[in-house]
Amino acid sequence: RPILMTSLAMIAGMLPMALGTGEGGQQTAPLGRAVEGGLIFAKEEIKNVLTGSQSGKPSLLRNVASVSDGTMVGQYDHFDGQRVVSITANIHGADLGTVSRLVKKALGEIEQPPMGISVALRGQVVPLDQMFGGLQTGLVLAIIVIFLLLVANFQSMKLAAIVVSTVPAVIAGVVVILWATDTTLNIESFMGAIMSIGVAVSNAIILVTFAERSRMVGMDSADAAVDGARSRLRPILMTSLAMIAGMLPMALGTGEGGQQTAPLGRAVEGGLIFATFATLLVLPAVFTVIQGRTNRNSSSLDPDDPSSPNYKTPAGPPEESEASGPYWRQDNK
Repeated sequence: RPILMTSLAMIAGMLPMALGTGEGGQQTAPLGRAVEGGLIFAKEEIKNVLTGSQSGKPSLLRNVASVSDGTMVGQYDHFDGQRVVSITANIHGADLGTVSRLVKKALGEIEQPPMGISVALRGQVVPLDQMFGGLQTGLVLAIIVIFLLLVANFQSMKLAAIVVSTVPAVIAGVVVILWATDTTLNIESFMGAIMSIGVAVSNAIILVTFAERSRMVGMDSADAAVDGARSRLRPILMTSLAMIAGMLPMALGTGEGGQQTAPLGRAVEGGLIFATFATLLVLPAVFTVIQGRTNRNSSSLDPDDPSSPNYKTPAGPPEESEASGPYWRQDNK
């Protein structure tokens, strides 16, 4: 009963207003229909709109207010407690990174906004910038970590620098293949670049290891570099060609959703093609130049390493003497 009484009382009280009956009822209804239809009233018609008063009797708007032409904001938006004016747009036929650069360029060309007003980019641009910043930092850290591990492995900064010299070729190959195929730089292409760097460094380690081994046994640095490239030609080609062939279907972007992962395959293709040629043709020359004037003494500091200048020959077993022989105790009884 309380629920029904409340609902019926509300319905009965709003019924005259909904029907537009009573004093001034026919004049308030057209105002609502006109606003909903997008029509604009004349100034005199607006002045004749009936309004309420404290006495309960309706009154014309002209008697309680003045009407004039002007402009105002239709809606105020707030972000983080501050009033904002949002300018939004939908992009078509262009990637988000390109549009973001164009917007930033346009903002840089406009005059300085008045005091108290600031301009900021929102939406997907902010996470895009954060993502690319993180990927760039990760790529640089990966190269640094690889260099440090190579220094620890070869115990030589020169050999580590020779191996890392193949990284620029990988980056150049990725840039060229993305430009040639009109592919954007995104997460997938960044992952492909990192994968290419890993394979290129692995091939370079194999070549440099064998070349340095040949140089340490007395071979000239140029001959050692050629010998390392010749002896490791087949493993390097097999590794690179297997990776290139495996990534070819992904690079073509065939099948459902293939265009989403195509940048990864294309980045791997371009990076490995350039890195393979650099490893077999450029890396031996770099090895010859850097190791040409390097002595053949080992840089190892381990005293147990036979090739280290700090190696100490272990002392032989002590000679046995009569005094050091077994002691026999004899009881005199």
